[in-house]
Amino acid sequence: MNLRKNVFYLLTLTILMFTSCSNDDDDKGDAQVLVTVVSSDNKPLSNEIVQMFDEKTYEEFKKDNRITPTAYVLTNSKGVATFIFTHDEWFGSSKDRFFTFAVQYGSGTENYEIWSSGRTIRSGSVTQIELKLESL
Repeated sequence: MNLRKNVFYLLTLTILMFTSCSNDDDDKGDAQVLVTVVSSDNKPLSNEIVQMFDEKTYEEFKKDNRITPTAYVLTNSKGVATFIFTHDEWFGSSKDRFFTFAVQYGSGTENYEIWSSGRTIRSGSVTQIELKLESL
């Protein structure tokens, strides 16, 4: 009976060890963000420039919409721009970061439109965002 108990405890500890290790690895993976850009009637818009701003550049962008984005990606034929955030480059020792994604027509103080969405992105996650360009 004692042997059964010991084997049971050993198996339980082994399972817990592997479960906890896999959760740590998930937090250290690359994050993927899929930004879908659609028209006001929900049709995907291809070849749209989706800008990405990290925390610092977004603060600058709020003051001056002519600021250069941290990164940008063109939407594909299905209206999707895919951003890949490698753990080492974008997250370092933190598990998540806040990024803002935007489509912008024009710039300056007049005659411009901006559609944007900010999200907290976790390392190792896949996030989907939709930007609906209402006035088109």
